[in-house]
Amino acid sequence: MERTKRIVIMTLLLAVSLFKLSAQYKHDFYNAYINSNMDAWKTLIDVLELKDDKSDALLLELINYQYGYIGFCIENDDKKQAKSYLKLAENNLERLEKSSFNPSSIHAYKSAFYGFSIGLNKLKAPFVGPKSVEEAKISMELNPLNPLGFIQYANAQFYMPAVFGGSKTEAVK
Repeated sequence: MERTKRIVIMTLLLAVSLFKLSAQYKHDFYNAYINSNMDAWKTLIDVLELKDDKSDALLLELINYQYGYIGFCIENDDKKQAKSYLKLAENNLERLEKSSFNPSSIHAYKSAFYGFSIGLNKLKAPFVGPKSVEEAKISMELNPLNPLGFIQYANAQFYMPAVFGGSKTEAVK
């Protein structure tokens, strides 16, 4: 009985400490975001990337932070950095996909990462663009309450040339 109590208490303490750790990361990322401090954002991503014992939930958070940083790099024409972090994010997404954690978000990020790869190399657009749209559609079907799938679908529609089926009108819907 005493041993069972100890195990339960240790498990609860571990869970609380992991929650606090995750909450601290969120707070630090939030501060980096509101202060437009992308150097701090990058450092936080690097610290999280080095953690060996990431839960699926923390891994999904990391992918989201990487998603934001990759977009920032592309926006600021830092293709080398964007490619590097895109590869890390794709590896994390692959790991998360194996655990079947939050499939709707996995497909939404796949859509986004296809879009990023087009942003890094426009010649990929005819081949990768349809994959991006398809992944966004799968995300929306799996969870109609997950806004990320809809955002990726809108991005694909907005940036895709009309000749290939893109529609700014459809993107706004």
